Amino acid sequence: MDRNYVARHKEEAKQRASNWYYNNKEYALESRKEYRSKWSKENRSKRNATETKRRALKLNATPKWLTKEHYQQIESLYWLARLEQELKDEQFHVDHIVPLKGKTVCGLHVPWNLQVIPARDNLSKGNRIVL
Repeated sequence: MDRNYVARHKEEAKQRASNWYYNNKEYALESRKEYRSKWSKENRSKRNATETKRRALKLNATPKWLTKEHYQQIESLYWLARLEQELKDEQFHVDHIVPLKGKTVCGLHVPWNLQVIPARDNLSKGNRIVL
């Protein structure tokens, strides 16, 4: 398919791409993972800049009024994610329920805005709120 065709048949092309993705989901996810890994290695400075920006965003989204207990709760969630990985032999992420940098609302880095979920679910939802 060329760009002109896609531009003229946007909905059809979108549906075809969606069907292909769901019929080849494991292959698509593995290919994306390999591509991202290769890109990260080849673009280390860009990757570092992105990670630094995210750390600063998280730091700015962490309120000064959090107590020691709140920090312990946050640490416990990261510990739980690591434990889930070991027990289930699957990647887990600590996810912000309301994203730190959303289109309509920005969440905080606080214990009640965090959840432990499988990495595949976190990566598939992107930077949006899923209820």
